[in-house]
Amino acid sequence: KAQRPVLLVGGGAVNSGAQEELLELAKKADLPVVNTLMGIGVYPESDERSLGMTGMHGHIASNMAVAQADVLVVAGSRFSDRVTGDRNRYVGQKTIIQLDIDPTEIDKNIATSLSVMGDVKQTLQSLLPLVQKAAHADWWQQIKAWDATEDRSLLAGDRLTAPWLMKELSCSFEGENPIYVTDVGQNQMWAAQHLVVDKPRHHLTSGGCGTMGFGLPGALGAAFAEPDKQVVHICGDGGFKMTGMELYTAAREGKKLISIVINNSCLGMVRQWQQLFYNEHYSNTLLTEFDFIGFAHSCGAGGRRAATCKEFQEALKAAREADKPFLIEVIVEQGDLVEPMVAAGAAVDDFVKINRCR
Repeated sequence: KAQRPVLLVGGGAVNSGAQEELLELAKKADLPVVNTLMGIGVYPESDERSLGMTGMHGHIASNMAVAQADVLVVAGSRFSDRVTGDRNRYVGQKTIIQLDIDPTEIDKNIATSLSVMGDVKQTLQSLLPLVQKAAHADWWQQIKAWDATEDRSLLAGDRLTAPWLMKELSCSFEGENPIYVTDVGQNQMWAAQHLVVDKPRHHLTSGGCGTMGFGLPGALGAAFAEPDKQVVHICGDGGFKMTGMELYTAAREGKKLISIVINNSCLGMVRQWQQLFYNEHYSNTLLTEFDFIGFAHSCGAGGRRAATCKEFQEALKAAREADKPFLIEVIVEQGDLVEPMVAAGAAVDDFVKINRCR
């Protein structure tokens, strides 16, 4: 009977291997689909029903759809604070149906209307024959109107930005399904927002641990586990400095991973919070100059620096053709922020007003 339903997929759905069942459910019931950070890829993001990530850095349409939903079906998510924000307002008047294998997750963070305990994949296999076909034309019209309000100027390509870079990667690797491994910070959120990932376990990140320095060792592990796959590591200039020596290990072991360092000469996410929530009291976020390309060469890897869109395209082509690991240093403006954004503890449809002129 839902008029405004939404399907939310999380990391538990990835662990369950429920991608086929989720796709069938969304098509059969005409459900808009949003994902958590750990749920990226379990529902193909190129599918027309995918709205992308929801939560603190969720898209406008994703967050508005969740906020205004009358029924929210949740497959394998623990309702972390980064997903829900204000939990009382998150629940509101909606009916929440939670599918989870772990009984301790039921009603732990969010009071649900109905819970179904069990493996998500097996649960959906049992439920799908009972689901009737539906259509929600008016709901989709509203969602598209919300989507049209999102500012996409950083994707335009008139200058090199991280969001544009993510779209360029998706276009360059279209149909190849590379494994993306991200670090922590702005780079992680830009990747989660703008990469198009169509397969589970093809977007690896440290999730709630928030571990700076995870990216490069994680990418090296992925390269060992899937030697025939292209692995693309995405990090910031701060995170790379924590575990960058693993580039030497990658070169020694002959792993042809691509490492993209987004360099804005600061700890970007910390600086973003200082700008938006601490009256621009910047402290210990600026980073001194570092020769990333020289470091890459000293490790036996290739490397190029890109400060324009054309230079990045040329560097990516060189990286793909290289017979060794390859680092691309990408120079972006310090004032570029991850947006949209919801403040910690705020409702998911209460977006921060961002002034880019800083």
